[in-house]
Amino acid sequence: MCLTWRRVPPRACGCLVASQEVRENLTVVSELRVQQVTTTLSLVATIFLPLTFLTGVFGMNFTYDDK
Repeated sequence: MCLTWRRVPPRACGCLVASQEVRENLTVVSELRVQQVTTTLSLVATIFLPLTFLTGVFGMNFTYDDK
């Protein structure tokens, strides 16, 4: 069962396997959270970046010379 260490007692080997499973589960949970945050930030950027561009374009002061 425990392939990494040959002289580890079976009970300790079981704990090692269980801790690896817990670590893998925590990694999956944290990856899902990062994905949710990335999706939210992408949606916010999709809304606000064009608005920022339009504000910059229409907020410029132009002077017209009628010469």
